[in-house]
Amino acid sequence: NKSLEIGETWKEYDDPLLGIPLKFNNLVTNISSEDETDDYNPIVGAPINNMWSNLYLLTQDENLDESFFLNWDVEETIRDAAYYIRDHKFNDFDRRYYRNMSDYEKTSSSRLYQEFAKPRLKSLHWQVLKYCNGGFFQCLKYIDSMIKKTSPKRLDDIVYVIIKNNWSRKTHNQQINVLDNQCRSSRDNYSPFQGPLERFQWRTSVSYYLCWYTILNRPEMKHFNESCDNFANCLDDNYFTNNKDPRADDKIPFACAFYSFCPDPCCPLKVVSSILDCSKSLLNPCLINSKKEYNNCYFPFENNYNFNSLISNKLNLTCDCDEPGYEWSSKFGLCIDIDECSTNLHDCWPESHTVCINLPGSFDCVCELGYEYDNETERCKNNYAVQNVLRQSLSIVSSTPQSLFDIIVNALTKKIDIL
Repeated sequence: NKSLEIGETWKEYDDPLLGIPLKFNNLVTNISSEDETDDYNPIVGAPINNMWSNLYLLTQDENLDESFFLNWDVEETIRDAAYYIRDHKFNDFDRRYYRNMSDYEKTSSSRLYQEFAKPRLKSLHWQVLKYCNGGFFQCLKYIDSMIKKTSPKRLDDIVYVIIKNNWSRKTHNQQINVLDNQCRSSRDNYSPFQGPLERFQWRTSVSYYLCWYTILNRPEMKHFNESCDNFANCLDDNYFTNNKDPRADDKIPFACAFYSFCPDPCCPLKVVSSILDCSKSLLNPCLINSKKEYNNCYFPFENNYNFNSLISNKLNLTCDCDEPGYEWSSKFGLCIDIDECSTNLHDCWPESHTVCINLPGSFDCVCELGYEYDNETERCKNNYAVQNVLRQSLSIVSSTPQSLFDIIVNALTKKIDIL
């Protein structure tokens, strides 16, 4: 079976997991071939292997009636999913290659809050692929059904209980200790998954999709309307209920979603007390080729829509450059000249008979062929001699082996007479 492309007809099934009719495409989910493919999708981009050629993501759900959303709190589901994936991002490790966190910290060069697991998953979790390939809401509904079976849940976490009930160590220390112990004892419960490896595959797959939906600016991801500055790891010995990381400020649109679902390539630190900590860090990718006063790093969403590149950690970052007229190139890892001519960042127009010439750090408008610059009027004016040469040279270009350029040069230098 070949998966459907955007706009093709969906088949309706009475889904046994969610208990409601859903639209699904026919997916090939167990492909592990590394063969190259030329398949292309306008949103996903160019797939790397056969598995990804069957991965066609939709940004909108169609044909979902009101019953789909009945008695379902989408915002609450997003908060629950964010809690569960934050635990993965800040506290888990690559279960494919490491048996415990100690070995992972000793030998791995990165953490899951710095970049997605490398290499990327060879196969997405089959259920995540099935549901999340159908659109945002179908994906979220499925995630909600699974997270309800996990432990600990966001509402059971001692951090949520303390904040919700306005407890303090001074007045509720005994209750806090009891609930925190219960929270920690449930952390080794891998249900509903078969074990830690399947849970890792599932949470990594979910983080791919929810990070991607965040980057696509899904409006449901814009604000959580509750704090998200915690590691979803019960009560933290260093930060109590909130780590006060400025990157997790829910007043900033999509901040909590990005903090929860995406690795942070610009600030690959577990926690910071100030955004300045990011730019001053030796892990700042913009610090390598930049002076200290120009080391800010940016992750523009609009330059990272490609799903395959995202999950492969092939990200487009932007760094401040020392000189005007230059921009950061993620491909080369340095500042390169902005070509104002090819990007239409110039004010040279045919009406003024000027053409754009790109220069290092800038551009210039020069008179087009057949015109010359008039210092008095500061405009391009006709050069009748050149225009006459152009007209006459065209009439003889077909009868001579010389190029048009050679004919014009010879005419202007009086080597031949065509006037």
